[in-house]
Amino acid sequence: MQKCDAPMLIKVGRYGKFLACSGYPACKNIQPLVKPKALDINCPNCDDGELMEKKSRYGKIFFSCNQYPKCKFALWDKPLEQPCPKCSFPLTVEKTTKRFGTVHKCQQEECDWESRVVQSFSLETNANVCVLTTKTHTFFCCTTPFIDHSE
Repeated sequence: MQKCDAPMLIKVGRYGKFLACSGYPACKNIQPLVKPKALDINCPNCDDGELMEKKSRYGKIFFSCNQYPKCKFALWDKPLEQPCPKCSFPLTVEKTTKRFGTVHKCQQEECDWESRVVQSFSLETNANVCVLTTKTHTFFCCTTPFIDHSE
């Protein structure tokens, strides 16, 4: 959205690149270069806003309400529009770690509900080769017996 007829320029500030009006002293119009993405999930805190995917000033993705100074609801983990089966909070979050894999859990501190997501895999076997395929990796193993020819 331009406020005047001057063209917009890409400038670099301390938080990265942004769009700014070329007629700067007269027009102080600025806009982010990358706009936050809407998730189509209502904010559980204020009920007026909806959750957006944004980037912090350090580049890490977080999720917050689009009504920001009125509502300060924010999450680091990806929100899911599934109510908690234990406490009925309107959303759960999905967290992926190296230790536990992908886990769905309740966002409320008082509630301890969580559920591990089991990754699917397929197993194919031929005469001498076994192939295990997951979402991210493929493993091969040889099933022929080892024969020692050193004797």
